[in-house]
Amino acid sequence: MGCRYCSNIENSHKEKPFVYGDSLFYVCEHCGQRWWCYNDYYSLWTTVDDHFTWENLKKGCPIPVEISTPAHVMPGYEEYAVKPQHEVCEKEVFSPTLFIESGEKGKTVVVQWIGEYTNRNIFSYQFKWPVLLDFESEEWGGHPESFRVVFLGKAEEYPEKNVRKQITNNSEETDKWVIQLVSSKVKCEYPTGPGPKSFIINIVLLGDPNVGIIQPQQHYNPQILGEEMERFEAKVS
Repeated sequence: MGCRYCSNIENSHKEKPFVYGDSLFYVCEHCGQRWWCYNDYYSLWTTVDDHFTWENLKKGCPIPVEISTPAHVMPGYEEYAVKPQHEVCEKEVFSPTLFIESGEKGKTVVVQWIGEYTNRNIFSYQFKWPVLLDFESEEWGGHPESFRVVFLGKAEEYPEKNVRKQITNNSEETDKWVIQLVSSKVKCEYPTGPGPKSFIINIVLLGDPNVGIIQPQQHYNPQILGEEMERFEAKVS
């Protein structure tokens, strides 16, 4: 348990505390032992040996942990230790966000957001789903990165009835997943006059051998439409 540089942490107490800034977590730079402060008032620390428990603690402890030496996740939650094979995004976003990725077949537009799968995404892992529109498409107006996400989810669950009818006109595709995008940087001519470009397109779900189909968590923020319209009008005025 630890090395000669960090093993004394287990003797930490209120009168003689081990303090590591404002953090409740510490990793010894010499041996790599992970430590967790389970009682910051009395400055009591214990070790964490497995990655699953460590990740659970760092994510705010959504799964109960047994305080022991070492600390570990309570029995009965083993299913949550199964991690998707698909790459999990290291840098998280606070709302669905478009990115451009380069690969062997060229550039692809993807949307990053929280994933959902069969045994529940207890740690709110984020993934990237391909958008079914070629990077070179004129729809992007040369600025795919400028588009913001208004809606992300099943077409049949789109909140506005009239729009929902348009995107589910093919009864065989009512369960398709779509994304609604808008950008004030790309001009579009509408019957009512010019405005920010907005359109709805399909996305590709992720099939994972470990957890099954990974779907994005549904998202809807109609306020973005108004914000992009204001930015567009300010730009052209």
